[in-house]
Amino acid sequence: MIEALKNAEGILKPNEPVVEADKTLLSIAVNVAKAVTEEQLNQVVPVVKKEFTDALQEAELILADSKASQETVNNSFKRLAKAIQMLDFVKGDKTALQTLVDEVKAMESSNYTEESWAKVAEELSKAEALLLDENALQYELDAAKEALQEAVDLLVEVEKVDKTLLQSFYDKVKDTDESKYIASTWPAFIDALSNADSVLKDEKATQEQVDNAYTALVKAYLNLRLIPDKSLLEDLINQANGLNSANYTKATFDGLTKALNEAKAVFANPNATQVEVD
Repeated sequence: MIEALKNAEGILKPNEPVVEADKTLLSIAVNVAKAVTEEQLNQVVPVVKKEFTDALQEAELILADSKASQETVNNSFKRLAKAIQMLDFVKGDKTALQTLVDEVKAMESSNYTEESWAKVAEELSKAEALLLDENALQYELDAAKEALQEAVDLLVEVEKVDKTLLQSFYDKVKDTDESKYIASTWPAFIDALSNADSVLKDEKATQEQVDNAYTALVKAYLNLRLIPDKSLLEDLINQANGLNSANYTKATFDGLTKALNEAKAVFANPNATQVEVD
């Protein structure tokens, strides 16, 4: 038994002294952090403020813990140092971006081409999301404002097309009676009328197309030729045939006879114009 105790004493070693971790760096960092005012903290973005507060609280607890390992101390220093270094992550001023967003939202998208407005809508969506981000930094806000403004500057306005004249003249001549006009002059008018109708219904028609349709319709209408009305001419011929040559001088009656013959020729011509009839 005595021998066993001796052997046990030989195996046992005296307790080694506990070496406390070196906390010099962490202590300095804590002192620096404590010098930061509440006013300064309120200027940084919320996520940084929270991390700074949490890192400082953790560091103080570790400083007070004599059993904290060196690794724990080192990690706490790294965390607090990083939080201190992020104190320039100040909250961005959203005033300028908010103003531009409000202006863009008041714009009428229908006044611009779909393609150019699509880019504005895209940048507007990004800007609105950033305005809701409490951790938005100034450079992000500036970049969003610049991108949105650029999209606005590149907007292409939809052409303001005035169809008033075309619509008015179309309404005036659309019910023109075909039976009153010479057949050969009618097709060109119908084509012009049909084209005018198509242009009026086309929401994407350009002003040039509208103007061309208007000019073509007016010209086609003016080129219509009325079927000559021979009823009056026929009455005149009948009256002339009943005249007595004895009641007129030879020269007068000869002139009347010539005119009568010309009238009969016009009356017999189915293609005679109204001017010839008159």
